Amino acid sequence: MEAGTSSRDITLDDLIDLQTSSGSFIPSKAAFRLRLLCHFSPKVIEKTDQYLQDAIDWARWSVKKMQHTAIRDTVLIIVFIKVQYPISTKLWELVILKARVRSRG
Repeated sequence: MEAGTSSRDITLDDLIDLQTSSGSFIPSKAAFRLRLLCHFSPKVIEKTDQYLQDAIDWARWSVKKMQHTAIRDTVLIIVFIKVQYPISTKLWELVILKARVRSRG
């Protein structure tokens, strides 16, 4: 995550509101996605994309670029929540548990 960037422009409630019934987090507006991504260095985003590319058999699962972006956004939002909101651990543990359970099912 980038040093010197204020996380307070994105509240925990903002992030929880992005969680879908499937457990993933999908920023519905491009402007919000940009606000979130500015908290991560381009290198972190690139590495996350590469890890996802290596970890998922994209051909087998027929995952489209849009789904790849949704998976990446979910990973980054989970990291953001864990780092920026340590005081709210009990709340976000439940939110992240939902993301883990739903993504496996």
